[in-house]
Amino acid sequence: MISSIVYLSSPSETSTEQLAPVGTLRAFVHPDLGYQLLRSVKATSAITKNELCQYDAGSSETAVKSTTDKQKAINCAGFAVSSIAAGSYGWVVCSGQAYALGHSSMSAGASILSAVTAGAGRVDNPSVGAGESLAVLGSCVSVTGWSTAGDTITIRVRNLV
Repeated sequence: MISSIVYLSSPSETSTEQLAPVGTLRAFVHPDLGYQLLRSVKATSAITKNELCQYDAGSSETAVKSTTDKQKAINCAGFAVSSIAAGSYGWVVCSGQAYALGHSSMSAGASILSAVTAGAGRVDNPSVGAGESLAVLGSCVSVTGWSTAGDTITIRVRNLV
């Protein structure tokens, strides 16, 4: 039997002490984005707020900002809720709506993939080629206030749980 997921009260908290076992899932109801599932991670290198994080060298224990173009979703942990210092623990959104760092102008409903050409940890909406469907991380919900690469966008996260 699967037990219910515990709710998290402070998803922006980071610490050098383990907040929960790495990989633990917690639920949170964000006042603007709604219901989210978050995953506990340990950062190998510094991760900035809203950056896409992937597992470090195939590990399920540590995470780093995404550095691979069109990274497969199965290798991604989620989107950082807060900046996480190297060696510290924090939370990433792996399901629901999240804030992310975009790369180029995009429209609502556009498929979102990781985009290292845009800068580590950012996402983009290039056309999805043959065999790249496993790299789709979600879809763009809102680009309100978009002006330059690196701006925050809202995305609907999928495939990361």
